Amino acid sequence: MPGFRDIAVRWYRKAFGAPKGADIRDEGLATVLDGNSAVALSEATIASHAVLGGSPPSAAADQVWLRELGRDTRNLFGEALAADTAEGPRGIVAAATGLALAGRRATAFLSGPDIAAAQDLLISAAGKHAPFVLHVGARAANAHGSALGSGHDAVHLSADSGCFMLVAANVQEAADFTYIARRVAEESLVPGIVVADGEQTANAVQDVCLLSPNQVTRYLGAAREEIGSPTPAQKLLFGETRRRLPAWHDLDEPMLTGALFGTQDFALGALGRGPFFDAFVEESLASAFDAFAETTGRSYESVSGYRLDDAQTVFVAMGAAIETARVAADAFRKHHDIRAGVLGIHAIRPFPADLIANALAGKEWVFVLERADARLTREPPLSREIRACLGSSGDIRLPQCTPVVYGVGGLPLRVADLVQLCTEERPAAPTPVFLGIAFDDASGEQPKRDVLLDTLRRAYPDLAARAVRAPAADIESTTTGVTTIAVAGNSGEQAGDILGAAVALRHKLEGGRIRSRAESAWQADSGAGMAWIAYGDNKLQDPGDAPHADITLDVAGRLVTVNDDGKNFEVPPAETSAASLESLLGGLFGVLIASRRVESARRRIINARREMLESLAPDQRDELIDAFEAGLDRVSESSAAAGAAPDASGRWQGETPAAVRHLGRDDDHLASLPRFWDQAGVLYRDGTTDRLTADPFFATGTMPPLSSTFSDLARTRSALPVFDPDLCTGCGLCWTLCPDSAIGAAVVSPAAFLDAGIGKTGAEPVRQVASKLASRMIASSKKAPRATFGELLDESFAWLIEKAPLPDERKQAIEEGVARIGAEFGALPIAVAKPFFQDAEARRKDSAEFLSLAINPDACKACGICVAACEPVALGMREQDAELLDDTRRLWSAWAATPDTGSDTLERVAEDPDIGAMASILLSRYCQFALAGGDPAEAGSGEKTAVRLALAATEFHQQPLVQRFAASLAAAGDEVTALIRGTVSGTLAVDDLDAVAEKLKTTASPRVDVRELADSVGATAGDHSIDTDYLLRLIELADRIATAHHGLVAGEHGLGRARYGLAVAGRSTATWAGAFPHNPFQAPVLIDMTGDAAQLAAGLIEGHLDETTELVRLLRLARLEIDRPDGLEWKRDALSSLRWTDLDEEEYDLCPPLVLVGSDEMLAGQGLSQLVWLLNSGLPVKVLVLSTMDFGLIDAPTNNPRASLGLLALAQRNAFVAQASVGNPKHLGESVLQALGYEGPALIQVYAASPTRDGFAADVAPEQARLAMHSRALPLFRYDPGAGGVFGSRISLDGNPQPDVLLAQAGDDAKPVTPADWSLGQERFSDCFQALAEDAAAPLPLHEWLQLDARNRNSKTPYVATGDGEDEQRYSMTPAMLRTCESCLENWQTLQELAGVVTPFTTKLEEEIRAAVAAEHQAELEAQKQAAAKELLEAQQKTQADIASRIRSRLLELASRKKD
Repeated sequence: MPGFRDIAVRWYRKAFGAPKGADIRDEGLATVLDGNSAVALSEATIASHAVLGGSPPSAAADQVWLRELGRDTRNLFGEALAADTAEGPRGIVAAATGLALAGRRATAFLSGPDIAAAQDLLISAAGKHAPFVLHVGARAANAHGSALGSGHDAVHLSADSGCFMLVAANVQEAADFTYIARRVAEESLVPGIVVADGEQTANAVQDVCLLSPNQVTRYLGAAREEIGSPTPAQKLLFGETRRRLPAWHDLDEPMLTGALFGTQDFALGALGRGPFFDAFVEESLASAFDAFAETTGRSYESVSGYRLDDAQTVFVAMGAAIETARVAADAFRKHHDIRAGVLGIHAIRPFPADLIANALAGKEWVFVLERADARLTREPPLSREIRACLGSSGDIRLPQCTPVVYGVGGLPLRVADLVQLCTEERPAAPTPVFLGIAFDDASGEQPKRDVLLDTLRRAYPDLAARAVRAPAADIESTTTGVTTIAVAGNSGEQAGDILGAAVALRHKLEGGRIRSRAESAWQADSGAGMAWIAYGDNKLQDPGDAPHADITLDVAGRLVTVNDDGKNFEVPPAETSAASLESLLGGLFGVLIASRRVESARRRIINARREMLESLAPDQRDELIDAFEAGLDRVSESSAAAGAAPDASGRWQGETPAAVRHLGRDDDHLASLPRFWDQAGVLYRDGTTDRLTADPFFATGTMPPLSSTFSDLARTRSALPVFDPDLCTGCGLCWTLCPDSAIGAAVVSPAAFLDAGIGKTGAEPVRQVASKLASRMIASSKKAPRATFGELLDESFAWLIEKAPLPDERKQAIEEGVARIGAEFGALPIAVAKPFFQDAEARRKDSAEFLSLAINPDACKACGICVAACEPVALGMREQDAELLDDTRRLWSAWAATPDTGSDTLERVAEDPDIGAMASILLSRYCQFALAGGDPAEAGSGEKTAVRLALAATEFHQQPLVQRFAASLAAAGDEVTALIRGTVSGTLAVDDLDAVAEKLKTTASPRVDVRELADSVGATAGDHSIDTDYLLRLIELADRIATAHHGLVAGEHGLGRARYGLAVAGRSTATWAGAFPHNPFQAPVLIDMTGDAAQLAAGLIEGHLDETTELVRLLRLARLEIDRPDGLEWKRDALSSLRWTDLDEEEYDLCPPLVLVGSDEMLAGQGLSQLVWLLNSGLPVKVLVLSTMDFGLIDAPTNNPRASLGLLALAQRNAFVAQASVGNPKHLGESVLQALGYEGPALIQVYAASPTRDGFAADVAPEQARLAMHSRALPLFRYDPGAGGVFGSRISLDGNPQPDVLLAQAGDDAKPVTPADWSLGQERFSDCFQALAEDAAAPLPLHEWLQLDARNRNSKTPYVATGDGEDEQRYSMTPAMLRTCESCLENWQTLQELAGVVTPFTTKLEEEIRAAVAAEHQAELEAQKQAAAKELLEAQQKTQADIASRIRSRLLELASRKKD
């Protein structure tokens, strides 16, 4: 359905491009928009640059700006719009400052916490006179926790930064203040900040009149135009005229900005800013207000008064609370005979002290509404300033001034609470009153919580009187002539679109005012829409946060309820989802017409809706109009009871959660889950959270482990997976890929089943025949497997009775025991799967085991991943009904009582290539439930799957280390105890070491007579003495060892010391990992929303290392006392200075690792520098980066340095680095285990597929992750710096399909898969593809095009395709998508080269080596030839010489004879 925002934006764009004299009204465009959109559109008319990257509630403005940028839009002064990305709030403010100093009109959209993190940069920008305008969506600053709701603490923090600040009361003011602030900033050369409350203004839909192009150009000129210098100081600096926006960093007029001053010089400039620049802001602001009124007819001042003339009680408010306070003032006058008025503050810098003092003169009571609490001071900031200006006014009779803290973090501001505040007797005091909360609950309905409240009443007797919260029954409508439409439950973004379209249509028909409230949800892609929306005439004011709803809309049930008479109306669905929403909109208008809440005629309504859809394609527009008319005409009254819509609250509906029952801790410690359940969980279970009161536990911002198990998700789904054991092969994919730990799997032998049943039911008589029953179960299952444990047990017992008859009495006892075991476990499905049954039996007779699998109905979100992953179809989805839900709950309860999988089985199965290590690890319950279900993560969450697998592997890796150390510690403790006994052996009974220790401590002498000691502890003694200090030291050591051992193996919770710690960096991950009250972890967790998680992790791991060092020191000390080596005293003293850097490898491995989890946006974006530091720190922090893999392609292409994080991390060389995928759990598990085995830092990047964010069905999330790996979008690799060899030999590409080629094929005969093929399956990339034009030049499959060189790519059109044959659909791609594909393949080739798999250098080197070897061989041959020739010549010469010699000798002999 086209959203109201899109419709308004299109109309405004039309106004921008309208020629002179066109029918665009000069008074502006009256429309309906949320505050973020109105501000972004207003800025797009005048600014050229927006720096993006802020957090909610202002992040939505980024998207509007990007859409404008995507339209290739220019502002009204002909400047092209640009989006500048920055990492983190400090980067945003710095970039905006740089742009302003360079003479560019810059803006940015930030939240309260964002601006709080950049205070020094604001001060710097003001000092450098950078005239930007920032827009701040007020959100409570991060404190004990984080909240999405509004808060003014960061606003007041920024008040003294040197920027002037305007605070908008509604969307109209937010849009208008955009222009006013820009004019003041550029005239005074002081930066400005415009503040809007988050859910009340920034995200709220209201009527607004956007300025027309003519109004904008009359009010503001171009940035480069010449204006008169408005002050004497500026005339000295620039002359009589200057550029409207001076360039302090100017290539034509070069200067140095930001000089380094001496102690005296700095003060000259710092103190000169006041008279020469800041003093002019107030005058400039007043002038800007006047000029704006002249241009638009809308008048503003720094303060506004409402019914102040005769008021004795005055509310002082700023922001959205101004309108609600006005509603309350009207209610006081009408119903309570209280003359009340409202003083609204619209500018807090410069602070309008004189105007405030004059307005409050002569009043009796002043209530200062503060959206910020006082920290370590008596008064909140605004109250301090109000009291100061009243005190300096000279008025002798000052009003009683009371600070009233309201709305912090989104706490509702209700008119009923304001009424109760003013009608109750209370003394005036500077100590604030807290509105909308309670410190006490007198209902007495929760006895265990009442114990806490009674303790607080005694300790803080005056606290309850400082809180004001009206009963729910007192909240009623205080306005007339207003229609309010509310959404039933959290119906998501679709409901918001329908409500927005409804009020936009009503506004188009009848005008008037609109107020609304957006739902706040941490899940950015959860689809949270509007909670309610109200419309009325032009006198309508914001009614507060809990208005009476006239109409309730249930999108899921397609019901419209008129609450006054309780009538329900049903709207029939249409064929498509878009048409269904449009028909529901029509049905809503049908009800509004029937209830006389819309006066326009049917035909006029349809024509108005048609005009709103005019920009759509004719076919699409006609389809929607037909659906709208159908809904309008076919809506009919339903017989369903009012309020029959399903409750999707997720509140617990069953018995006390198993986690609460099983955890050992039952004290009142803040980490106690049972305590949390009794004091808070029951209120969530019963749906009575309105009775929650402030207490010290809430003030810590903590949650105990596993509190997410309170949730019951049964009401949020319509189907459940059902298991058929006959078809199960035991592959493990279902329980491995389940994001929510909702599939319990255990491999249990028949003997273990029976033993557990005997232990749970007390069926001891069965034990005598248990071994025979177990053997029969195995034998029977070989022939004919049974579907359930009960069937198999009954058959085996019947066989046993037949084969070995028993005496009646014995038979009856065993029969009753078998029946009890069957009642406990009988319904459990058991699978005879080859890896666990046949393979085990082949190794050893009667060692076969059954696979028991069950679904947790309280955690399952029906994502369908398990069903999609199960090739044998052993899991199928069945429609949920009450019977199936009850059966599933019984099965889960039975499964939870079964034994855990044995360690021998885990080791054996891990070696099975068809199952692998990860599935084997998850058969251990400690590992399987390292991450519990019940949290608010989306169904099919890839983030949660990756975190679950990583934590399971971490638990698996650390457990044996902890167990071995615990065993060593226990052994040392036994030896120390034996040493104590030996010391006093034969003279003193030492069973009560505490008594001995107490007596020794009171003994003054360094030596004690054993008889005296024995008498004092009731023991017998001989005539001996002992060393008091020595014995005390041993007893203390034994006690410390026992305490440490208990903490390791059991602890207060019964889980033992956590095997790892966790830090979660917002934003997306924290929205499900840390959303109160759902803690899915059993380890200590820190949620960080500041962007500094890497440094926090470094501090946390230092704590882990110190704790480990303490344990090692204790064990080493014990060994010293036991072994008594030479130099005992100095060695004992040396242990006191032991540091973690002194630990040996085995001791160091004992340290629980710190797992840092976060999105690439947080860790590789604004936290990149800290991440690089951490990877070079040598600390054992293991970083899990959950990559969004958007490649900067969403909305508008932007710079995205996160895309190559893996390669960047490789450059650190001394950190373990891996890229992994939930699509290959085996590789992911191996990567985590290897990372844990490396003693230094590690980084693992995983694509966190998100069905909601990325746009695909939940059940294909693992397949999307696998395709990302297969297409080379995120290839797998591991780099282990601890491995031998050179750099390249430490890199492994194992796990990638066909790692020696550029592109891998999807199958034996399939075409190669490219990153574009992966992207094509995701809705978020839809703008990157379009149907291939019929006249496209030389179409060529993308995989072929990518392998061509640049010259051969010319004149060819690459495409990707879906389907085959006649069903084939071809798509061309945007240049940005093609560049992304090229970049991905370049990264892949880099990995191939680094790993030495495929590289041109390898080929070149091989050729060079071949040539060298050939040359050497040829040279050797030549040498051999030359040597042979030489030898031959020498032989010939020798022969010739010999012959010559012989001839000569013969001749001489003959000559001699002749002489004779």
